[in-house]
Amino acid sequence: MARSADDVFRRAVEALQAGRAVDAERAFRRVLDVSPRHPGALNLLTVLLMRLARWAEAERFARRAARETPNSDVTLYNLGLILRELKRPQEALEQLGRALALNPRVTETRTVRAGVLRGLGRLDEALADLDAALAIDPACVDAHLGRGAVLGQLGRHEEALAACDRAASLKPDLAEAWVARGQILRLQKRHEEALAAFARALSLRPDLPDALQGQGATLAALGRFAEALAAYDQVLARSPDLAEAWVGLGDVFFLQARHERAVVAYDRALALDAALARAWLHRAKALLVLNRLDEAEAACARAAAVGPTAETWRLAAEIAFALKRYDYSLEYYDKALATDPALDYGPGGRLHAKLQLCDWSNLDGEVAQVLAQVHDDRPVVQPFVALFLPFSQADQLRCARSFVAGLEVPRLPEVDVGTRRHERIRLAYLSADLRDHPTAHLTAGLFEHHDTSRFETTAIVWGDRSGSAIARRIDAAFDHVVDIGAMSDAEAADLVRAREIDILIDLMGLTKNCRFPILARRPAPVQVAYLGYPGTLGSDCVDYVLADGVVVPQHLEAAYVERVVRLPHAYQVNDDRRAIAERTPTRADCGLPDGAFVFCCFNNSFKIQPAVFDVWMRLLAQVDGSVLWLLEENRFASANLRA
Repeated sequence: MARSADDVFRRAVEALQAGRAVDAERAFRRVLDVSPRHPGALNLLTVLLMRLARWAEAERFARRAARETPNSDVTLYNLGLILRELKRPQEALEQLGRALALNPRVTETRTVRAGVLRGLGRLDEALADLDAALAIDPACVDAHLGRGAVLGQLGRHEEALAACDRAASLKPDLAEAWVARGQILRLQKRHEEALAAFARALSLRPDLPDALQGQGATLAALGRFAEALAAYDQVLARSPDLAEAWVGLGDVFFLQARHERAVVAYDRALALDAALARAWLHRAKALLVLNRLDEAEAACARAAAVGPTAETWRLAAEIAFALKRYDYSLEYYDKALATDPALDYGPGGRLHAKLQLCDWSNLDGEVAQVLAQVHDDRPVVQPFVALFLPFSQADQLRCARSFVAGLEVPRLPEVDVGTRRHERIRLAYLSADLRDHPTAHLTAGLFEHHDTSRFETTAIVWGDRSGSAIARRIDAAFDHVVDIGAMSDAEAADLVRAREIDILIDLMGLTKNCRFPILARRPAPVQVAYLGYPGTLGSDCVDYVLADGVVVPQHLEAAYVERVVRLPHAYQVNDDRRAIAERTPTRADCGLPDGAFVFCCFNNSFKIQPAVFDVWMRLLAQVDGSVLWLLEENRFASANLRA
């Protein structure tokens, strides 16, 4: 019987070597029917099933093989590879670790384990494995490529490029080396060089999906969306089951502000690979922009369950903040910064959440830490948050410049205003807040009072404005209303240019849902910032900021990139037609004592900070029978303030 099994096994091996997969599989299974513990048949049937990408079946035979040959590092390596493909990275690490314990000098095992560690965000451990592989074999191309990818993620871009170049020098016809180089250049925003690298890869392998995807992502970053979509169409025409390509396509839609279509593309990716963390993460980002917060939270939780990274935890923190779950937001920021202490805007976001809770423990120390990072020119705090921290105006300017530097885009050609032939000056307002929002309630009357004999007015809007009475009133005051919600920033800038807008007034600054890249493209000859954001935008794409002597005193003007134009009396316009409630509530209705002097502040909790609160407490102590009336936004802030 044993001889018969050996004969069949020999024929199975011959079939495997000849590429006759069906015959080989049939023969290996016959061997195992006769001799279930045959180690050769178990191992080679595992290899065959791996070649056929039948991973679940391969796992069963690999585990049987591991029981029969527990001291075979090759068997454990194969099991690790299978578990990696089955999206079970922790189990894969365990088996690859066992393989290395048996034979630590196998470069393939170290490079594969490095890839698994990299996918889990454990970049330093991945780099250690790759360095160990290169110590064994300095000419290991896969290790050089892996090292380039890890160094790129660590922000060590020049070292990463050197690793890619080393791989290419060892194997000049290796298209993957040029893809890796292109990805690093893309991270550095050296987009034209990245395109050249992807083109070199495609000259070596015209159908390489990673090269086409890299090309598509780079073209999208340059705002060349039609070409980007064509690149992804080319990938998906050849490989419609490539989940990563659907994610890339979704990212192009996201950059075009076509967020609903982006979600559809991410869903296609997840239908193909439900364990693709990047698809869940990017889906959550799109849903957050769409204000579908519960769905965004669920998608981000799936991303964290599959493969948590610092970026995942930061997004979870942003979603929790939007849901006003500030305690969770703080917890997620802590996880993000534990994963990556250098995470962009992590320290500032964490401080924002903590201030929203009115948690002032070690506040001075934490502000000092953030400020030290600002002085190192690191992107740690967004400009809007910096406005409310005890920063100097020079530090606020530094924050703004750092932030917009990451948003700057190629500018449109300069306008020759002498060629324009319209009778009225064309004035446009840019805002997502011309809806049921404080900006709209302040400005409605302003729009109605424009001199229509001299100005042709346009409202450029986006976001959900349905069912808003104030939005309808504002729309009626304009000559034109254009919704750019389905346009990319580049398309919106082109629209401003095509409509020959003379003066573009931005009402948002660097606040939530702003679209600064429209301004950055410089579509209008005169661009102005007003009302929604009292700080500097830190960019010379805006010519003027409208202010007054209180918002921007004379001695602070040097901290503004824009020229400051001071309006008389007060810069903040108010609508004189704003409705007043028909009934004034009583003190009892509001829970206020009769006869008491009422101090009040209805600002967000994060704007209440120790120095001002100390003044308030002294006032309460000195004014008999007085009370302080605050907006209760969350129970933690209330408890901390009472304490």
